[in-house]
Formats: sequence, C-alpha cells, structure tokens
Amino acid sequence: MGLSLQFPHLSYSHIQDTAVSKKDFAPHNHTWFEILYVFRGTGTFLIENKKYNFSDHALFLVPPNKYHVLQTPPAAEYERSVISFSEEILPPALPRNAACFLQADENIVSLFGKFEGYAARFKGDYLRLLFSNFLTELIILVTEDSQNGGDYDEVPEPVRQALDYIRDHVYEPLSAKEIAEHVYLSESYLSHAFSRTMHTSMMTYARRKKMFEAYSLLLKGTPPTRISQMLGYENYSTFLRCYKKEFGKLPSSLT
Repeated sequence: MGLSLQFPHLSYSHIQDTAVSKKDFAPHNHTWFEILYVFRGTGTFLIENKKYNFSDHALFLVPPNKYHVLQTPPAAEYERSVISFSEEILPPALPRNAACFLQADENIVSLFGKFEGYAARFKGDYLRLLFSNFLTELIILVTEDSQNGGDYDEVPEPVRQALDYIRDHVYEPLSAKEIAEHVYLSESYLSHAFSRTMHTSMMTYARRKKMFEAYSLLLKGTPPTRISQMLGYENYSTFLRCYKKEFGKLPSSLT
C-alpha cells in the first residue's frame, strides 16, 4: 500500500515497511510541522528529552525545530502515515510549540480512512481542499485529546541537563567541555551517554539547534552577519559552513 500527495506547504505519505532498521531512520529536525500516525507497529520514538513507547494507532505531532528520532524501530511490520505542513496552514487558535502524543480514538482512525477514500476518488483543487479540511479537523481532535498528556519516559538525568543547557545557551558559544562541567561529569562520559541516548553527538545536536534558531531569525528579517554574532560565532565563514551543512544552501537564499 502506498499513497503520496504533494501540495504547496502540505504533503501526505502512507508508507508500509516489512523490514525496518535503525539506519533507515536518521535523527533530524525540520522547519515544518509533522504528524506521524502509526497504523501498525511498536517501538520507541524520541522527541527531545522524552521517550514514547508506541503501538498501533499511536499519533505524534512534532512542531518545527524539535529533534526527533525513531529510537527503537518496530521489529516487524511498520505502517504509518506522515503529514508535513507549514505553520501558515495551522489555524491561528491552535498551539504551535508543544509536541503531542496520544493513542488515536475511533474518531481519528475513521478520519484517516475517510481521507484516504477521498484521495482515491478526487484530484487537483478538490483534493487540496479536502486535504486542508481533513488536516484542520485532525489537529483540533489531536489538540483536544492530547490535553491529558501521553505517557513517556525522561532521558537520563545528565542528558536532560545537557539538553536544557544547550537550549538555554543557544545564543552563546558552546563546547562539550563547558556542557560537561555544568553537568559535573567528564566530557568523555557525558558525550558517550548523550550519543547513546540521542543517536547523535552532543555538538551536532547543539549545532542543529543554533542553525534552526538562525533559520527562524532569518524569516524575521535579521541579517545573516548579525545572526552569526548573536549565536556566538566568532568567524562568519564557520557560521555559513554550518548553515549550508544543515539546509543545503546559504542563508542568503531566504533574504
């Protein structure tokens, strides 16, 4: 089974895998919202400092700039839908920053079935309108149903402290040594614990956080040279190299 739809600022994919490996799911951030709905599969999904054990009909809403990774992939079949959309699609009254996790109820399950039925029947502008309406209804249901919060486990305390430190000091120069001193652990021990938990190195995570903050500032009209200084880069060429590594293009493409 496969379904792939692509519209401006909006996409939908229905994917089914029978053999899944960790290497197929790289840790990442992105500049758009993402909804992951698991039709079938069990595993562990990490969003920043929270680990969620999921099973059939789990649903996640991941806002922009939230680091996430499939920490433990399903051992067998993994069937899911992934919806990506820009912030301008999100109704103004709905929250924008908090990740959501829930077990989909029968209303959400039937909503996906109804939309995929529409996708088989309609095309073009009709399908784009139905997609927009489906997404609005889905987000409202998700926001309402997730108010009680989903069950999750915190990452180990030293890793959580490192994540908090990076978040709170993203506008300053950061080093692994400095972060380790804050957590009162050796640099090598903390770096190993961080990589084992987050599936990426501590400084790669910090760089990504800085670059997504840079992207947000660029959208607000802040000049790239000023952003480089604000984020603690002594060398503008280093900032440009980091930005291009993350987004595949220079910041001037947004100005």
